[in-house]
Amino acid sequence: MYQPNFTISSNLLQYALAGANRRAQATRHGSEAAAVNYFGAIGLAFQKRLGREVGANLVQAGNEYKVVDFHYDSDKWGATGVSTIANREIGVWKGIMHTHPTNVSFSGLGVYYQNGRTSFGLMESDVNQSMVHGVSNYLVLPNHTAQRFNYEAWMRAAMSDHSGERIYARDFVENIF
Repeated sequence: MYQPNFTISSNLLQYALAGANRRAQATRHGSEAAAVNYFGAIGLAFQKRLGREVGANLVQAGNEYKVVDFHYDSDKWGATGVSTIANREIGVWKGIMHTHPTNVSFSGLGVYYQNGRTSFGLMESDVNQSMVHGVSNYLVLPNHTAQRFNYEAWMRAAMSDHSGERIYARDFVENIF
């Protein structure tokens, strides 16, 4: 597992975040899991110091993955949302990655599709972020396990189901490691 080699203090936070972004930009990963693991090591270090969510984005270029646009939320209980995706030119945006300092699950998993319509649920939820941006969502937990809300698989199931049954977002959470 990658271990970041910096200590975060309040007066060095922006410098550390900029350094994390520079290192991440130069680091290529051979798999989605390796990129999420890299994000988790850095994101959890920031989270431990800040006590709030830390986020980044996952991009894919060919067979390689990159972590870009590390950011954190200024509100302890708020969602990190997504950054501006300023680095889109380096690959295809594959997902939103983030940590949760206290909650050990994705928010909004009760959302469902039924008969081509969604129940929506929490507007500022992790699931809603995936719905708005059309990408999967990755969550690294404090114990350094990781999950993916597979938005693409949920949409395929929802759009191909005509039985009238509810297709819940919670059924599309996968463990990465």
